[in-house]
Amino acid sequence: MAHTDPGRVMGYSEGKVGRMAQRPPAHPLFDLGPSEYVSAASGSPSGLTDRERSLLMRLAVHNLVRQFGCTDQEAADALDHFAERGEVVTRGDQRDVYLVVCGHVHIHAARDWLRAAVADLPADPQAN
Repeated sequence: MAHTDPGRVMGYSEGKVGRMAQRPPAHPLFDLGPSEYVSAASGSPSGLTDRERSLLMRLAVHNLVRQFGCTDQEAADALDHFAERGEVVTRGDQRDVYLVVCGHVHIHAARDWLRAAVADLPADPQAN
């Protein structure tokens, strides 16, 4: 799957397994439609915005590039592959968020840092 935006890895899921999965909102407080980044979520809602999800995925791509010396596209394709298999999941609590790939924590971010980091990003008219 070709990507123009390495932060937009589709199909990863959020939450805990066991409840009916559904597409979460793009923003937890505003009615901006469904998330563009998550195909299914189960369990308690993460409370993440699509901008925060996008940053987590950009960090995941960057991490793979640094670890394996691959291109952004190759890293995004690898994450897509595992997402299609249901092996890319976000988990967390009120303080921390974890992006788990194949059962291993790939990215860990404090929620307050994540919220501040997306606030510092350039405005994107399509992001929230």
